[in-house]
Amino acid sequence: MKHDRYVHELKQQLIPFYDSIDLNVPVYRKKRVVGEIDLIARKGKWTDLYEVKCSWRLTKAKKQLARIRKHLHILDGNVFFYCGLSKQLLMV
Repeated sequence: MKHDRYVHELKQQLIPFYDSIDLNVPVYRKKRVVGEIDLIARKGKWTDLYEVKCSWRLTKAKKQLARIRKHLHILDGNVFFYCGLSKQLLMV
């Protein structure tokens, strides 16, 4: 799938900057999946979230990132949107 290829492409770009990177992480609430984050990157106590889309769908990515950030209770970190088609990374 294109989406998985874009996720792995982004991971390769980010490896030098983080201690650990997890891909396609499901987010649970009360034993139920409420969403999935494409990439979670950690450096010390800092956690960044990345949502990858094949095309420029910024509005949908923002909604997903806000929902996931709320469920994970992440206060220290940033959220990013990556468009695989244009290879653009944007902090949301």
